[in-house]
Amino acid sequence: MKSESLRRVYAVSLGCPKARVDLEAVLADLLINGWEYVGAPEHADLFLVNTCAFLESARQETLETIRQLHKTFPDTRIISTGCMVEGFKGQIRQGPSEPLAGTKDMMMLASYLGSAGKNHIADSSIRLVTTPIPTAYLKVAEGCNRRCSFCIIPKLRGKQHSRPIDSLQHEAVELVAMGYKEVVLIAQDLTAYGKDIGTDLPTLLKALEEIDGLRWLRMMYLHPAGITEQLLEVVADSQTVLPYFDIPVQHVSEHILRAMRRGTPQRKIQALFARILARVPDAVFRTTLITGFPGETHQDFDLLVDFVRHQPIMLGGVFAYSPEPLSASYNLPDRVAPDIVAKRQQALFRAMQARAKEMLDGFVGKRIEAMINERIGDSWLGRTWFQAPEGIDGNLVARGDRNAGTGFWEVEVERIKDYTVYGRLIRRLG
Repeated sequence: MKSESLRRVYAVSLGCPKARVDLEAVLADLLINGWEYVGAPEHADLFLVNTCAFLESARQETLETIRQLHKTFPDTRIISTGCMVEGFKGQIRQGPSEPLAGTKDMMMLASYLGSAGKNHIADSSIRLVTTPIPTAYLKVAEGCNRRCSFCIIPKLRGKQHSRPIDSLQHEAVELVAMGYKEVVLIAQDLTAYGKDIGTDLPTLLKALEEIDGLRWLRMMYLHPAGITEQLLEVVADSQTVLPYFDIPVQHVSEHILRAMRRGTPQRKIQALFARILARVPDAVFRTTLITGFPGETHQDFDLLVDFVRHQPIMLGGVFAYSPEPLSASYNLPDRVAPDIVAKRQQALFRAMQARAKEMLDGFVGKRIEAMINERIGDSWLGRTWFQAPEGIDGNLVARGDRNAGTGFWEVEVERIKDYTVYGRLIRRLG
């Protein structure tokens, strides 16, 4: 039964971890102002849908989520926030949801609902963390100054604004005190962190790695042009910063890269990988690639496949180009036929899977550090250090004593299949 006070909120976060952190700040503000967060929609008096607008498929997922909530709970109020409200409010207005708050004014939700009092907060570092222990995200900056022609994020979130190091350090200390031992640094352009406030990412990493109790510090979204020798030095010397390099390459054909406004040709990417491995020998690489960009020829696509087959890319994703109305590439000529784009995406993904197997098989027989999160049946489930949260790089299934327990363990890798690492627990690390 719903509360008569109508103060229970159920939230759905769509899209990237950065959007999740935004939602967590909004939920904290609501809780401070008398709302209760519930984990089941049937108990809620308000649905909060934090939308994604990065791709057309994401916008359709958002609209379908809203429609399903309304269909199942027709009497419950639905409010939308986030990126889709910022750039595609008209599409939401056609449905049952109120498109209330874009990315720039999400923290005004409590005021809109008439519940913000003297306790209203505007500091997004105060959050109701929704990821399970021991992993939490830490958003270090908002917005992006790059102008990749396929991307609409700068139009939705504006220019980059970095958070001060002392604020981030304070929040990370609070997360660790709550039991979060892995902190994942996120931003639209992590390597550009601090340029607008007179600092940089290596300085931030040095400040965070000093926090007692923090075991893993993971970096996500490293633009290749922003990876410096100073950054590699910090990673090489650190016991906390994981040698996990999430570097979105997008493409390797020079004329496609120029059209994408990326500015990092294949020869520089290959030199960057070699430079990283020379300084950080145990580095692993994740990337994202886009196929079907306007003007992409068969020769351009063959370059992508060849790149994947011969570079040390262990993890990654392949996206079919999506013509976004707000993007600079939307009106480019020579669009690739959708059926060809789909075939190329599948072929490139198969090539990436084959290369991933070659790279991952190198861990078989080795002992590595892993995070054990839960036991299901006869197995312990978790992630190795080279697997990011939420299953984007696969997961770990380990055998071991039923009383072993969760936490950080040394695991011996026995086999790997389809990004799932199978192994056995050796000894507890923490």
